[in-house]
Amino acid sequence: MIEGEKHFYRRQEVIDLVNVVRVLDHPHDQIALTGLLRSPLGGLTDREVFECYEAGLSDYLSEPQGEHPRAEPVRRLYGQLARLHREVPALPLADAIQLIFDRLPMLEIAAASLHSEQAVANLLKVKQTAAALSDRPHLTLSGFAELMVERIDEQPEEAESPLAEASSDAVQILTIHKAKGLEFPVVLLPGLHQGSGRERDRPHVVHDWSSGTYGLSLGEQRTLGAVLAREKFALREEAERRRVLYVGMTRAKDLLVLSGGKVERSVGESTLDWLQEIGQGTVGEVNTESLQIGTSVIPHQVVPAPNRTWQRRVPAGHDSVSAIDPSTIVQLWDGRKERWIAACATERQFTPTTMARQGMVRPSKGNRLGSDPEISRLVGIAAHRILQEHDFAGDAGQLLEHIDPISRGVIQKGQQAWLPDLQKSLRGLFTTFVRSDLYDRLRSAEILGREVPFIMPWGARQVMEGVIDLVYRFDGALWIADYKTDAVSADQAVARAEQYRPQGEVYKAAVRHSLKIESVRFHCLFLECSTAVEL
Repeated sequence: MIEGEKHFYRRQEVIDLVNVVRVLDHPHDQIALTGLLRSPLGGLTDREVFECYEAGLSDYLSEPQGEHPRAEPVRRLYGQLARLHREVPALPLADAIQLIFDRLPMLEIAAASLHSEQAVANLLKVKQTAAALSDRPHLTLSGFAELMVERIDEQPEEAESPLAEASSDAVQILTIHKAKGLEFPVVLLPGLHQGSGRERDRPHVVHDWSSGTYGLSLGEQRTLGAVLAREKFALREEAERRRVLYVGMTRAKDLLVLSGGKVERSVGESTLDWLQEIGQGTVGEVNTESLQIGTSVIPHQVVPAPNRTWQRRVPAGHDSVSAIDPSTIVQLWDGRKERWIAACATERQFTPTTMARQGMVRPSKGNRLGSDPEISRLVGIAAHRILQEHDFAGDAGQLLEHIDPISRGVIQKGQQAWLPDLQKSLRGLFTTFVRSDLYDRLRSAEILGREVPFIMPWGARQVMEGVIDLVYRFDGALWIADYKTDAVSADQAVARAEQYRPQGEVYKAAVRHSLKIESVRFHCLFLECSTAVEL
């Protein structure tokens, strides 16, 4: 157990728990999910994680259908994660962590690990941290996950549970400075044969505070003040080394072991040299049974070191046949460079609207009043907001009543002159719409959702997000409706709808992915001509 630094946030069980919280908060966080699968909880190797992802076992919210020798335990883990994903957002932080412990065997795995009780104590400390942060009114599970990730990245000095110093059976390795004020039954001080080292470079201009002397050094040339300051510095460094040795030796309660090696030469004075100067007996000799210092007798033991095998170096210019084919390496690097350029050019997060950048033709909505396309854009924004708030089962006249307040809300500063034309266009649009069979269809349908946001994996490395205008059920079928304010006639609607086919495919995929329903239908609702075109 290394205790040179406070390393609570570097403990593996803490990192594993943070990965669980991240996965529950962001189901598509592939980095956290990979870390979870590679942890003792997932129990997969790197190769098995890769193969599971290749087999389609990369989303715990969907029913994993892929086949793999480890697919069954992965499905069981994914089932628990899916349940936790639904339940933990409604719980306080501490209760959410406790529910994770109840559903996942994290405490049991920690108890069976090398550090056993200490690992369990560290997990419980995370729960205590969550409880202490629960008084922050705006700290959600997502905020707690971000806070823990930030602490893991920054590595603040945070001690483990006190159990580590109290009952851990592991060997603790720490610096003498960190050991101040602590005591241990057995203390081992190694490396006492290492000398003080070569004299460090001094600054050109020095000042000795004890005598008020200044000195100047230029290469080997020094003033008298510089010589005096160097001697003062050397004495202070030796005193500091002796003080640190004293601190280390006095940490032991029952047994102190001083360890060092017998080397041909050491740079500077070593601790073993000090012992030799003040003690009776030869340090490092096999025949020396003890070293006597004053009235104290220190047992002395020499253990022969094994012969070290040095790695053989190939002489420079040695003519050997290289196992590396330069042309193959060049091809590999060229391929890597091409993949890197392609990955950098790929948008990680995009919407159906931005799919036009992928080479698709963006539909032209047509202008309504004159040649200014800005009014057509405002008509689309206002119409969607009006329909979002309208109850189709209620009075159809309320649709027209929403025009005035909502149109005033979408008009920006400097656009007030457009307000009459905007309201006139909206009234003409909805006056025709509320009298149509299309409106009667929506009036009798079961509205399931309005302005429904979605986000889902798309392709190998991308995320698709967007908002669906309307989801409803009609005659037993599930429909997705997308409002269109394009200035088209009924005979032009079919051709115009084809331009929205890619968008419709994305929406249908989103509903299938979220609701696990394969039979989903999509149509564009052209409000201008009250025409629905199914794609």
